[in-house]
Amino acid sequence: MAVVILGLLALVAVYTVDAPVVEWVHRVGLDRWAKKWNWVRKRGAIVWPGHFFCTLLIAGLVAWLHRTRWRGAVLLIVAGIFSGANSIIKWSVGRSRPEWKTGTPSFALHPFKGGIKGLFVQENLAFPSGDVALAVAMAATLSYLMPRWAVAWWLMAAVVAFQRVAESSHHVSDVVGAAALGVAAFYCAQRVCRVLLHDKSVEPRGFTVVTPGEIE
Repeated sequence: MAVVILGLLALVAVYTVDAPVVEWVHRVGLDRWAKKWNWVRKRGAIVWPGHFFCTLLIAGLVAWLHRTRWRGAVLLIVAGIFSGANSIIKWSVGRSRPEWKTGTPSFALHPFKGGIKGLFVQENLAFPSGDVALAVAMAATLSYLMPRWAVAWWLMAAVVAFQRVAESSHHVSDVVGAAALGVAAFYCAQRVCRVLLHDKSVEPRGFTVVTPGEIE
């Protein structure tokens, strides 16, 4: 249901808030300010929730500190891999990023841009945001494994979504659609792990984080 709702919200955003937000971000100079901090995203991949390196780091911590051990880590990694479907969707939709230098949104679609090569070498494609899809997949998975910290996990994803819009690299609908993909990636990962691991230990909710001193 969450996936459907987010998908519908993304569609509504295309016709209601995409253009006004892109124009406002440019008018107030938020895009220029945000781009000054883009080095954090590019050079700090291991701590940026929109990068798979960060997913692997957190998966390692889950395997070390969480009671699900490697099963929880596998669930997180698989969810992250499934969120990578954003590349196929981007190529299929072919929507360009906003023109941040002029504050101009993009509504033109060029499906399967660049042919087969365009699937592997993508430039200037916006829908959906890969960073946000991965961050949401991580937030959904971590909230499932550690619900007590759900607010922190979703705040992490919200920061990524804000940065992508503030930098004018994506429209609002791009990040909302990515959120739908991220949630779907979590659900798919959950079902795949349940079958492949032949173990329901990835399912119980409410596990707490184990400190190193408590590990036997």
